[in-house]
Amino acid sequence: MTLAQEEGQVIDQVVAVVGKSIILESDIQNQYLNYRMQGGIAGSATDIRCSILEEVMYQKLMVTQAEVDSVVVTDVQVDGDLERRISSFIQQFGSQEKMEQYYGKTLPEIKKELHDIVKEQLLAQ
Repeated sequence: MTLAQEEGQVIDQVVAVVGKSIILESDIQNQYLNYRMQGGIAGSATDIRCSILEEVMYQKLMVTQAEVDSVVVTDVQVDGDLERRISSFIQQFGSQEKMEQYYGKTLPEIKKELHDIVKEQLLAQ
């Protein structure tokens, strides 16, 4: 048990369930912060978070339907798409080091974090 649990603080909470997938408040918050850091300023914080939740729910719904329809995305497809995205990020930041500094993570950590996200996005297509 952590100190936060002992004090009764909420660490994270489920905001939606789609099929077998849960969507956490922290997922929405992270996407909201990324949106703001990328220069997104249109709309109120509440409206933006609602839009993000709606998009995430739709994506999870598409993934759930893809699983029902037995859609398969191979690791080769995921890795290829992930490499393209990472290359694009590096190009936008100017270097791998700048990207790592911005995210506060190493390249392998970034890839690990993005792997499941990319797989879900490919399944949802």
